[in-house]
Amino acid sequence: KNGVFGDTEVVLAIFPSPMLYAGPREVQWHAKARLNGGATHYIVGRDPAGMKHPGTNEDIYHMWHGQRMLEMVPELASGLKLLPF
Repeated sequence: KNGVFGDTEVVLAIFPSPMLYAGPREVQWHAKARLNGGATHYIVGRDPAGMKHPGTNEDIYHMWHGQRMLEMVPELASGLKLLPF
C-alpha cells in the first residue's frame, strides 16, 4: 500500500524484452507477454512498428498502426488498459 492510490498496491517493474521494431505482430507479442506476466496497463507509443522500406526509406506501417492493432484484438483490449503515448 503506497498511500497515493488508496488501498491499491502499485508495482512498477521493468520487463527486459528488447523492442525490435518488427511490425504489428511484435507489438501484439509484447502486449500479450506483459498480460501473461500480470500487467493490467500497457503503454503503447507512436510508431512502435516503425520499419522503413529498404528501397524507398518510407514507413511500411502508419505511425498509429501498432495501437490500432492492439485495439482490434479483443483478448488484449479487454485484459489490458491500453495507454496511448
